[in-house]
Parts: sequence; C-alpha cells; structure tokens
Amino acid sequence: MACFRLVDLGRRQSATVVYPDEQGVWCADVRGFDGVGAEAVLAAVSQGSLVVMDELGTFEEAARVFLAAVEKALDSAVPVVGVLKEARSRFLDGIRRRPDTRLVRMESYSRSWAEQELRTWLAGAVGLRNPKGTFLRFEGTTGAHDGL
Repeated sequence: MACFRLVDLGRRQSATVVYPDEQGVWCADVRGFDGVGAEAVLAAVSQGSLVVMDELGTFEEAARVFLAAVEKALDSAVPVVGVLKEARSRFLDGIRRRPDTRLVRMESYSRSWAEQELRTWLAGAVGLRNPKGTFLRFEGTTGAHDGL
C-alpha cells in the first residue's frame, strides 16, 4: 500500500503520516505528525543550527502538537527552510503572512536563480559556504521540481 512517511533524518525515525483508506481517499494520521514529526522539529530547534521541513501542506492541519512545534521553530532564532504546498489553509496562510518569512515562488525558469538564492541565504544564515548535496523539492504552478 502506498503511503507518505515523515522522516526524522537526525534520529533516523519515521512514521506514516498520509495513507489511502479503503476507498482510495488520502487520510492523515496525526499520530505520526504529533509524534515523530513534532519531536524532529523540536530536536532540530534545540540543536540550534538549521531546521529543514519538506513539505508542509494541509494534512498537518489537525496535528496540533506538530503545528505548535512548527510555530516554535518559526519563532526561534534558528534558521528554517521549508517548502509550502500552494494549497490554502489557516496553517499555511499563517506562515505566508509572517513578516519574518521570505517566500520564493518556484517556476521552472527560476530554478537556477532559486538555487543560488538558497545557497546565499544558507551561507549567511548558518555559515554553510558550499552546501553541496542539499536536496529540496520545490512546488510551484508548473508542478514539482527536484533540485539542488
């Protein structure tokens, strides 16, 4: 059965967070978000170097513990890099409205520009002078793009 897993790369833990029900409708399992997901975000904040979240969307809406962890990360002094789905929700729109958030809309023609912008930001934010090997998934109006 196909599903989506949330992976904590630092502690090498994972949890199923989205799965199809018997009728094939995608459902969220908030236990994965509120457990492994929230713990991963809070651990990254406590380590204090960089928080990376790929990809935040609407399935997280009911995961209150996870949402609180994301807010804590965004309110902290720790740099956060994340990918937001284009969907509208209270959670995602709240992140978009934050005055301390810089949004970069991905289009297929801007991929190399966005890569350079992210590398420059990482160099300033966390001192990564040559962050090669970084993998991001950019979401935009032309679809998903894998990069960096």
